[in-house]
This record gives sequence, C-alpha cells and structure tokens, in this order.
Amino acid sequence: MKTDPDSQTPRGGAFTRDVFSVFGTQIIVLLGAAVTSIALARMLGPSGKGIMAIAMLAPQLIALAGGLGVNIANTYFAGRSEYPDRFLVGNSLLVSLVTGIPLTAVFLLWVPTFSGMFFKDPSVHYLYWTLPLVTFLLINENLSYLLLGHRKMMQFNFTKIWQAFSYLIFLIVLLYAMNEKIMGAIFANILSVTATVAVALTFMKKNGYGLSVSYHASLFRESLKFGLKGHLGTIFQYLNYRMDLLIVAYFLTVSSVGHYEVAVLVAETIWYIPNSISQILFPKIAASDKAEADQFTPIVLRHTFYWTVLSSLVLFAISGPLIQFLFTAAFSPSILALQLLLPGIVALSIWKVLINDLTGRGYPQYRTYSTVVSLFLTIGLDFLLIPSWGIKGAAVATSVAYGVSSLLSLYWFIRLSGAGLRDLFVLRMEDLRYYGEMIRSFSVGK
Repeated sequence: MKTDPDSQTPRGGAFTRDVFSVFGTQIIVLLGAAVTSIALARMLGPSGKGIMAIAMLAPQLIALAGGLGVNIANTYFAGRSEYPDRFLVGNSLLVSLVTGIPLTAVFLLWVPTFSGMFFKDPSVHYLYWTLPLVTFLLINENLSYLLLGHRKMMQFNFTKIWQAFSYLIFLIVLLYAMNEKIMGAIFANILSVTATVAVALTFMKKNGYGLSVSYHASLFRESLKFGLKGHLGTIFQYLNYRMDLLIVAYFLTVSSVGHYEVAVLVAETIWYIPNSISQILFPKIAASDKAEADQFTPIVLRHTFYWTVLSSLVLFAISGPLIQFLFTAAFSPSILALQLLLPGIVALSIWKVLINDLTGRGYPQYRTYSTVVSLFLTIGLDFLLIPSWGIKGAAVATSVAYGVSSLLSLYWFIRLSGAGLRDLFVLRMEDLRYYGEMIRSFSVGK
C-alpha cells in the first residue's frame, strides 16, 4: 500500500498543498459562479431563474444516473495504480457514450410528463435544448476524477476554473446577442461544458493516457463493482441537494423556485471548505493503511468542522444585506430560507469528510445507505412542510435530513476507526500549531 510523506498529519506536505490548491480554485470558481448567478438573477428575475434551475436540473440528473459510479472508481483505481491509465480513459469514454446517448433519447420521450409536473407555464421547450449536455457532462466528470486520482491538481483545478469562466464569457456574449435570455443562458452552458471536455481530453493526451474508446473486461467489471456500491448514494445525495427544488416547483411557483435556488446557492458556498478537503482526502485514504487513516481523518475533521461553523455564523449575520445587495430586493424571501439551511450545511460538512474517508477505505456502500435514509426523510418532510411553510419548510426539511446523514457517517466511522467524539470535535493545542507549520512549509517550498 502506497503512503505519502505527509501521511501522519495534515500539516504541510502534499496533502495541505493540494487542499489549499483546490480551495483556492474553488474560491476562483465561486467568484465566477457568483457573477454568473447575479447576472442571471438580475436579467431573468425570480421566475426566469426558477425556469433555468429546473431546466438545467434534468440533464445533470440524467448524467449523474448514467455515470454508474465510474468517476469514483477512476479516482480509487488511479490512486492505487491498479490499471494502466489508457484503460481508465478508454473505459470512461465508453461508459459515457453507451449510457449518455440512450438515456438522452429515453428522456426525450419523458419530457412532456416531467414538464407537466414541474412547469406551471409554457416553458417545456427549454428542457429539449438542455439534453445535449448529458453525454458531455458524463465525459467531463469521469475524466476530471481521473486527474484527481492522480493528484494532477493543476490540471484538475484548471478544468474547474475554465468551465466557470468560459460559462460567464459565453453568457455575457449570448445574453446581449439574443433576445431570448433563457435560451442564451442555456446555450452558454452547453458551450462551456463542451469547451471543458476539449480541455480535459487535451490533458489526457498530454499526460500520455491516450484518447481511444476501448473496452477492458476486467476494469469494466471492477469499475462497476466498486462504483455501483456508492453510485446510488451519489444519486440520492444529489437528489437530497436538489429534490426540494422540484417539490417547491410542484407545490408553489417558478418564482418560489428562483427564491429558493438563490438561498441554496448562497448557503452552499460554505461547502467550498469541506469540499476542498474531502476531495483530496478520498484519494489519500485510498493510498494509506488503516492506522494512518485512523489518525489522519480526525485531525482533518476537527479543522474542517470549526472553519465551517465560523463561516456559517458570518454568513448568517450578513445574509440579509448580502442577498438584497447582490440579487436585489426581489429575492428578499431567500433570506430566511438561507438562514434555516445553515445548520444543515454545517452538519453535512461532517458527512462530506467522513464519507470520503469511508469510501477511500473501500466502503462506498455507506454513502448509499446514508443518502437513501436522508432522501426519504427530505421528501417526507418536504411534502409535510412546503404546502404550509413554503420555501422555509423546504429549508427546514433539508437541514434535518443533512443532520441525519451526518449522524450516520459518525456512527460508521467511529465503529471502523475506534475514534471517539472527543477525537473528532475537541480542539487541541497541537491543532493551533499546525497553521504555523503549514505557513512555514509553504514558505520553504517543502
């Protein structure tokens, strides 16, 4: 089993540099996404923003379902160097094509039913235009996770930045060039994802991974065997993130969807901290032995948890003026929904760290178990609370469901690692010393 020089602690070394690299990238992406979201909100209003949210949700969900967990398997097998990279690339392209194209065709037949449930106005044609995204989304996801598995962080980060800012550039051009603003936003999204796939393919060739679509029986079986254990969990977690948008659309209006989407987007900026850490934690744990993982992850969680709590408190305090300044007073209903989402955002930061540790240890099924429970809880509470509380009910339902996911991940991690709650949440003096050591390690290029 491979280990890293920084295997014992998260201070200094490759792990810390990679975390800061991903976090810095996500901050840059956040800036691009924030400008994009503000521009869309101001030009489309709550109703148009809601239509865009539902229209773009469809291809994202189809692509997620069609991925079959190959993205996670790519990170796992790349980290362990069990298969040649040309096999991983060939398998990724093959799965993307053989699932993406048929799923797109099937969904075309289902569009009238889907639109009748969630669109309250003649907006169904927008769904048809978003569907070409499916196959490109699959290719992009599978190849980027391969870069992550090899910790090609410069390339991985560049693809994320490129997608965010190419979307912004295409959006600015098309919003001013086209009278139909929603169509302009959809075309901008398609162009940005396509351009990002081109960049990812370029990196595959540059790294010597190859670009052929190929079938390798053993890798195909092992990818599906590993990926599918956690794939349902990935789908269910995405539904946890976005199902409430659909249920809001079912019970309320597209304007309410627009209000709630803004609350969700702003709240989820807090996740840039745990997302950056958990993305690097997964391949690191896959390359570590149990003793190293048992010692390493509690330290990571302590730092992640308290930074997330601090960020959430700041966002809670400034949420009112922030939303009205950035998105205009038309989005004032988003403020309370945002504040009610924050406890769940903090809770799920715990889940994000621990579930990636568990997946890196070879237990991707725990992702599925926790998200199935959480999803059904979200749906049940949404149907109970949204009709009477509106988008505030959706926010409460989400926070409760995220809390349950967190508790389940804590139970499984403690059982497997032998760590206690004190190890996971009580800060130590040595934790405070890590920051000085990290600064010194960067300053000397360690």
